[in-house]
Amino acid sequence: MPKSIIVTRPVAVKIRVTERYKTALLHQIEYSLRRLDLELERLERPQTPPSEEERRKRLEARQKLVEQAQGVRRLQPGDEVWHGRVESLVRLAVGDDWQSVMEVEVLLEDGRVVDIRTPAGGPGNE
Repeated sequence: MPKSIIVTRPVAVKIRVTERYKTALLHQIEYSLRRLDLELERLERPQTPPSEEERRKRLEARQKLVEQAQGVRRLQPGDEVWHGRVESLVRLAVGDDWQSVMEVEVLLEDGRVVDIRTPAGGPGNE
C-alpha cells in the first residue's frame, strides 16, 4: 500500500497593488469603455434600431466597467487583490494535515512572484 501520492491542489493567485498595476488596469478598463461606447454609437446608426435588450446589455456592461474603475482607483499600494486560480502538484503522505497541504497562495507584484504562502509546516512546491 502506498505511503504517499501526488495530487493536484488549487493555488490562489493574488496581486500586490502597485501604482504600475493600477495604471495598467485602468488603461484596460478605459479601453473597454471606449470600445463599448463605439459599439453603442454604431448600434444607434442603422436603419433597424437595436433591440432594447441589446442596448440594455451593453449599458449594463458599461456600468460594470465604470464601477470596476472606481474600485481600482480606491486600491492602495500594498493592498492584495484576487487574480485567479491555478493548480499545482503536491505529495500527499499518510499523516499529513489535509488543510495545510491544500492551502497555498502565490503573491505577484508587477509580474514577479514575491511570495509563496503555505500554512506553517505545510509543504511548498514539489
